[in-house]
Amino acid sequence: MHRASVFAAALVLGSAACGDPSARSAAVPTLPAATAPSSTAEPTGGKNKGPLAPAPDCAATLVTRSVVDRLGRKPGEWTRVGTVVVAMKDRRPTRFELKDREGGAVSGLDAPDSAPAFRDAVRAEVCRVGGVSVVAEAEAPENGAYALSVWKPVSPNESADLDYVCKGPPKGVGQGLEPAQLRVVAIEAYEVMLGSPKWRAFFRALHDEIRKKDANVDEVRRAKATELRSAVADCWFSSILAP
Repeated sequence: MHRASVFAAALVLGSAACGDPSARSAAVPTLPAATAPSSTAEPTGGKNKGPLAPAPDCAATLVTRSVVDRLGRKPGEWTRVGTVVVAMKDRRPTRFELKDREGGAVSGLDAPDSAPAFRDAVRAEVCRVGGVSVVAEAEAPENGAYALSVWKPVSPNESADLDYVCKGPPKGVGQGLEPAQLRVVAIEAYEVMLGSPKWRAFFRALHDEIRKKDANVDEVRRAKATELRSAVADCWFSSILAP
């Protein structure tokens, strides 16, 4: 089974054991099954040459339904644009297929061997249908096929996103967390909740840059905090990102 993300552990399990971004955690989101109207038959069609590189203006994320609900994401502000059907064997993904809103095959790929590579391949493929959020509903089966629903915001709003980031901790985040832990959890919350390409890309870049090998984490945080303060001088997240 894929290990749960730091964020899922903190919110779903109530753990406060997540570490500072400087730890460069290799944990990835669990990818359990998502209920979706399209068929969960074994992926067979939609072949293409290979995975796309994740587009900066897509910055798709993978998350469980329980985390989406805990953060209070409003269903009416997001629309389903597709489905990812994953074939499992011995609790490992072997192949996945992207379907559009109507259930038509868009692409089909063999699943990479590692969990991080599988995550990145799914993130890249959902960009083909404009998806930025892949939501899972339940545990993946040991064998067989299951579906993940793909979503995008109805009306992305940069100003509303910036207000959400700067007004205070995300809903359900903050209690019992040290500042370093809070930074990690807040970043992952923003990747789930924000809809505008600009701010999704900002937090995806922050997330990725602090996990690069030999990254100067303090320098990355200061640079991103400065960028955020140029938009809003008095911003809650800037104050915890680089006090």
